[in-house]
Amino acid sequence: RDDIVKCSFMNNFMKTGKTTEEILFHKNHEHVETDTLINPADNQNIFLTQPTIWSAIYNRKMLEKNHVKFLETPGASYQDIGFQFKAFASSKKVYCTNLPLYYYSRDNENSSVKSANKVEAVIKEYDELEKYTNNKPELKQVLSICRARSYMWNVNRLKFRSAYRFAKKAGKINIDTTGFDLNSAHELKFFSKHPKIYVVILPLFWIKNWAMRAAYKIVNVIMVKRSVK
Repeated sequence: RDDIVKCSFMNNFMKTGKTTEEILFHKNHEHVETDTLINPADNQNIFLTQPTIWSAIYNRKMLEKNHVKFLETPGASYQDIGFQFKAFASSKKVYCTNLPLYYYSRDNENSSVKSANKVEAVIKEYDELEKYTNNKPELKQVLSICRARSYMWNVNRLKFRSAYRFAKKAGKINIDTTGFDLNSAHELKFFSKHPKIYVVILPLFWIKNWAMRAAYKIVNVIMVKRSVK
């Protein structure tokens, strides 16, 4: 019996009626194998997947045995972060599929991720996970990466004043990306060391990322043309 089964999903925009497919697992992202059983202890990349706890089903006995519960926060904000991390840490058999088996409403105005006032709850979630991993030192490295990526994602979505205030409270993160093939690893390391400076020069990173994506597309077009010849 599997401990967790996690799937991809469809983004559903109620106002426009449009839907887009969200692929959680693919070769160039987290390197998480699909359609096979994974032991998180052997493939810690699975901890880096989006904490979409609603796109998964869980073995209740596994959760109860390992005391996996939501951390109480005002407005139930960012509780999916700690829950998913602890669930993966407690599991030995996880099955991932890219089949979009869930429809998720993306334009819910009451969602925690749309509120700048609730963002500091994410710090509380990771502080709790730091305590949780005190007896699991093998998870400290991947936890630091999860924390930095989560903080950086929030900074990118917030307006400047809120982003700077959040970065100031979040502080520096001791991070080690050794052994992890991560996109934008240099940007991640810069943010972890200089979060406030990162917020100030964020537009430069946007331009850099846009230029890299454009260059990648151009190179692909050239390679395709050469292969045809």
